[in-house]
Amino acid sequence: MDSCEESVDGEQQRRRPAVTATAMATTISLFPSLSFFFFTFDRFTEMVSTLTCELPNVFGNLTNLEFFIANSNFFSGPLPLSLALCSKLSVLDLRNNSLTGSIDLNFTGLPSLGMLVLASNRFSGPLPNSLADCHQSKILSLDKNNFTGQLPENFAKLQSLLFLSSSNNSFVDLSRALSVLQQCKNLTTLIFAMNFIGEEIPKNVSGFESLMVLGIGYCGLKGHIPVWLSSCKKLHVLDLSWNHLDGRIPPWIGSMENLFYLDLSNNSLTGEIPTNLTELKSLISTNCCSSNLTSAAGIPLFVKRSQSSNGLQYKQASSFPPSISLSNNMINGTIPPEVGRWKQLHVLDLSRNNISWRDHAQFHFGDAELGIFRLVIQ
Repeated sequence: MDSCEESVDGEQQRRRPAVTATAMATTISLFPSLSFFFFTFDRFTEMVSTLTCELPNVFGNLTNLEFFIANSNFFSGPLPLSLALCSKLSVLDLRNNSLTGSIDLNFTGLPSLGMLVLASNRFSGPLPNSLADCHQSKILSLDKNNFTGQLPENFAKLQSLLFLSSSNNSFVDLSRALSVLQQCKNLTTLIFAMNFIGEEIPKNVSGFESLMVLGIGYCGLKGHIPVWLSSCKKLHVLDLSWNHLDGRIPPWIGSMENLFYLDLSNNSLTGEIPTNLTELKSLISTNCCSSNLTSAAGIPLFVKRSQSSNGLQYKQASSFPPSISLSNNMINGTIPPEVGRWKQLHVLDLSRNNISWRDHAQFHFGDAELGIFRLVIQ
């Protein structure tokens, strides 16, 4: 509710009638030529005191429907199967509701679907194979559900896919998932946090030439930081935090020209900070490439600083503060004086390691235009 809307007192709320699925179905039936259905951001719940309404299975006659946006309400129940008859549907956004059950919708009848947002619901079970028949899909947001199983192998057919975020589910077999998605040549954002618990991070992966954002944190993954990441030349944001990765920080990370956000915190990394890491061009030059990162149709991204926090929300990855977070590892040695080259850096977190803090007067961080800089080394 923005500042220009009138507030409603409790008595008015109690006088409001509950909206039923029947009433909603009647409303929909009055507009068979509807192409845009927008029911979102608490507009629906402003009219009712309590709402436990299931989405009615009455979309079969809406053959012209292109946009169905009903996020941030209290819709419950399964996904209506009749949505499969809306052959022109291009955007389906039902995030932040209480929808349940498996996804039984036959996506084969939705060839124009370019954006599917089901995040923050209570869906369960495996992802349907038919979802891969949506060849125009660019955005898939499936976070915060109870999805299980493996990523369908035929997802490799999603050649238009740009954005896939499925954090906080129960997917398994990271090796298979990456093997499938490496064939999606246009993929720029991949977020798999809080899945694949306790698995080994794959060593032999190729592709991902277009990848700009990769988040596989909070998975408890084992192994070393894989060398195949060095071939992701366009990578801007890399989050491998809250895993069980060991070994040294590989020097080749310093050659990733576009990388400006690196989070390797809460692992078991050892050795010294490699001097090569100070060569990250996006932290040195004012010509930072993060402006090339665009929002996925308003889907926010989060940065969690602890397991208990909800995280900081950013509208797009380019808004992330340029950061190097290596906290809570077993890194030793001293801070390379060359880190003073990181004139664009906002956050350097080296806390909870075995790093010696000495000769700090010989280097300086930031510049006059930076405005913000935070160094954590306790």
